[in-house]
Amino acid sequence: MIAVLGLAVTIVVQIAGLAYWLGRKFAAIEERFREIDRRFEEVDKRFEEIGKRFEKLEQDLREEVRRALSTVASTATAMNSLVVDFLALKGLVTRDERDFLKRQLESMASTIAPNPITKEEVEFIRKVFSKPEEEITIEELDKALEILKRWFYETGKEEAYKMYLYAYMFRASLYYERLRKGRNSESNPPPH
Repeated sequence: MIAVLGLAVTIVVQIAGLAYWLGRKFAAIEERFREIDRRFEEVDKRFEEIGKRFEKLEQDLREEVRRALSTVASTATAMNSLVVDFLALKGLVTRDERDFLKRQLESMASTIAPNPITKEEVEFIRKVFSKPEEEITIEELDKALEILKRWFYETGKEEAYKMYLYAYMFRASLYYERLRKGRNSESNPPPH
């Protein structure tokens, strides 16, 4: 019995030693996992910082592109306005050409949908270009041009720019013709 008891004590001591050794190993492994978790947290933070930098860079890039496009649009509008004013001042836009522009504007106005311009602004444009030429005032044309210009600047749509150019050409031709004929009760210079 003493031999069995000695053997049992030896086995218990070895199991206790093994348990202690395994406990220390598991503690070391657990500490390594904690260290790995800390490193992953640091990596996650770095990726988060990098993500924020990319978002800022993307935002800055979009703003620069928007500014560049706005500059191009403004420049093109100013240049086209200058040419149109010069042609109209010289009387080079005929009545038939102005009638063509008005028909085109009336047709295009029937297809405009609100956004970003309002429903009321769309209706105003339709109303202006559906009137006979003699009833259209320069003030109405100026307001229509402001709306069309804003529509173009906010959307960049070709149809908005085309309508703006046609309306500008119509307005310039009508304004300078009325000025030449002395029928101009409105002394408004062309808008820019």
